[in-house]
Amino acid sequence: MENYGTPEAVAKSYRKYQPNTNINEKVALHIDRIRLEGSCRVPKPKLVPPPSDRNVIYFPQCTILHRCDDSTGCCMDTETCVPKATAEVELYFSVSRIGRNRQQAVAIKMTNHTECHCVRKGMEKAVPRSTANQPVVGFDWDAIGSAETDVPVCNCPEFYKPIFDSGSKCYCDCVSGAKECMRFKEGHEHFSLLTRK
Repeated sequence: MENYGTPEAVAKSYRKYQPNTNINEKVALHIDRIRLEGSCRVPKPKLVPPPSDRNVIYFPQCTILHRCDDSTGCCMDTETCVPKATAEVELYFSVSRIGRNRQQAVAIKMTNHTECHCVRKGMEKAVPRSTANQPVVGFDWDAIGSAETDVPVCNCPEFYKPIFDSGSKCYCDCVSGAKECMRFKEGHEHFSLLTRK
């Protein structure tokens, strides 16, 4: 499998699709390339931050998850690329609370997109999560240090992000600029019955 991110692979890819042909053939080659490499079917790897908590420092500060969105898959002008299926994955981070010297290796469940598809803009629906949307209440940060302790997992509906307040209580909200999330928050879109369970 070729690594498409290297400068050599990028140059090779462009040379492959730009032979000495007329302009119409170049257009057809470009369309074929996008259909092959840019279709909204297979999720692409992207850097994703761990759940946001102003009082916690995660290391690493990002992870790589597969995502379906308009920067990873190409759809018609009237459509957008969204996840068709997702799966929970367990990723491991070193976590420390701001103002404390203790660090703990913990497992955090995050959502990985496993299949993409194009849907009409404005008709996006949340993909049901594999776990219930239960808030985490009263996580005991003083217990960090024992091997059995995990960081609280806040399971939020698709598009929402988990946020932990100073009391380590979790709630789900939209982050700045998240248009899809705001459509649900403002009531323009509704969650499916499976997502509400």
